[in-house]
Amino acid sequence: MVVNLYRSGSSVKDLSSEYGASAVTIYKRFKDITLVVGVDGKDITPKEFDAIQKENL
Repeated sequence: MVVNLYRSGSSVKDLSSEYGASAVTIYKRFKDITLVVGVDGKDITPKEFDAIQKENL
């Protein structure tokens, strides 16, 4: 819910004070669920992207 409020324009500062979560936590959760478009056009999570990068090193 907090991430949806952030996406709809609420500031992290306001969300942090209203819900008692640190700004770092809010940013981390947002990053964890934000999808990245892969090479083949499929959406992948940042964790999947990181795993693919590690495989290719």
